[in-house]
Amino acid sequence: MWTLILALACRSPETEGLKDSFSVDSDSSEPSWDAAYDGVLAQLEADLAQSTAGAASVAVWAEGGVAFLAGTGKVHPIDGGLVGPQTRFAIGSTSKVITSTLALRDVQAGRFTLESTLGELKPDLDLSVSPGQVQGITVHQLLTHQGAFYDWVPWDASSADHELGGMAQTTFAQQVYLMNAPGAFWNYSNPNFSLAGWLGEAQGEFWADRIASEILEPLGMSACTARPSDLAGQDDVAVGWGPQLDGGLGLVPPEYADPAFVRPAGAVWCTPQDMLNFGVFLMEGDPAVLADTSPLHTPHVDTRAYGDLVGYGYGLFLQPGVGSAQGWHETPVWQHGGNTLGHSSVFYVLPEQGVVVSILSSGYGTDFSGTLLAALDAAGALPSAGSIPELPLDVSAHARHVGSYNDPNNLGPIQVTSDGETLSIRMPLLEEFGLSYSSTLVQRSTDVFYVEIDGGTYELDFVAPQGAEESQWIRNRIFVATRDAETRRLGEQGLSAPRLIQAPRLWMGLPE
Repeated sequence: MWTLILALACRSPETEGLKDSFSVDSDSSEPSWDAAYDGVLAQLEADLAQSTAGAASVAVWAEGGVAFLAGTGKVHPIDGGLVGPQTRFAIGSTSKVITSTLALRDVQAGRFTLESTLGELKPDLDLSVSPGQVQGITVHQLLTHQGAFYDWVPWDASSADHELGGMAQTTFAQQVYLMNAPGAFWNYSNPNFSLAGWLGEAQGEFWADRIASEILEPLGMSACTARPSDLAGQDDVAVGWGPQLDGGLGLVPPEYADPAFVRPAGAVWCTPQDMLNFGVFLMEGDPAVLADTSPLHTPHVDTRAYGDLVGYGYGLFLQPGVGSAQGWHETPVWQHGGNTLGHSSVFYVLPEQGVVVSILSSGYGTDFSGTLLAALDAAGALPSAGSIPELPLDVSAHARHVGSYNDPNNLGPIQVTSDGETLSIRMPLLEEFGLSYSSTLVQRSTDVFYVEIDGGTYELDFVAPQGAEESQWIRNRIFVATRDAETRRLGEQGLSAPRLIQAPRLWMGLPE
């Protein structure tokens, strides 16, 4: 069954004491939580036991107040310590909507417009692999993932504040390229928000400081920080578990991976209760921060990967419902997940019901969809279930995908053919480098397929220009091939081999 709340899960480390948990009402002399929430903590414990995380915490806003707050597990996966209401976790790419809020504050203040370009705001920025192409990218395109950058997340980069702009002008400019013309279509890529954050430093303040003074503090998000290294050695900080920079799995404390360049895209730390404050701000606005939040949750672009169900605002996925085992609950949803090397975030706002749910956990790529559904159900936020919308699946449309494509920056020439039943692909450059791939594509919907390359699974989205029938691009977060594009060898781009790095899908919480 297809839903919009599922995420991949990884193997869990051995942990103890998962039964240890808190709920605020258990510490109160006058318990105030509705009995409807009794099962939410149990579901949180069950999801935690199946995850990579050592700890998890959930907060629910409903009926104008904090309706439920609970947590379970250990602050440190090995040394122990119980998670509490003030335990902080990384929120990953849920940070993007906070970055978008700062950008809109600058628009509101007249510092730039949504149509201002990088050429106007950062005239010295250029990309070595894509010279002369970055200058026309607008603020709007950055905030809607239409900058066309190769997705690049340098977790091992410096945490020095000045390196947000420093890396943008050096390593980023030397290594990252544009995969297609900016604005052609939505394609999730973290550098969009790193650059959007850099624009916020134009007033002589570091991004992390402006986020704190202009957004987090006014909204009462007192436990949050946009500078994770500041949490090193502090109590009530959930130490994560996940991929290590040198391979394998291990502990991920806040100072382990705190690249200044990545902060605006996904490195803010918070408590779930503080995230409720931000959800209320999205619904109601706050003149001290941003009176009109509607641009954040307006669907500016169709993601074009889930039929027409999912749009993207400024740092928010926008969808018309939630899927569950009972079916499809139709109601507007604003949401953005997040994953870092060692933490995961679920953040949902159901504006018509006035409900916000935040679930934070200290593990890579965790799945707390069960807790999310339990919390939404307890809050009375789920309308009666109907049939889950079916993705469009028209095998007869294969003809519009057939043809010759080229990715001059990565995969090289690509030939797509059809026998009337299945779509097949040939990538001679991969064969030249001895990389295996599945020649028959697995179809998910009319325009979305999967291919196995060198042991990894990659999504291939065939995208046509608006109003056109014939597909013009094959889209992925780490490669884009264009129909009938000029064929160039990798050496001409300064690359020695195809970049077949598994896209860090889980870090961003992209809906499945």
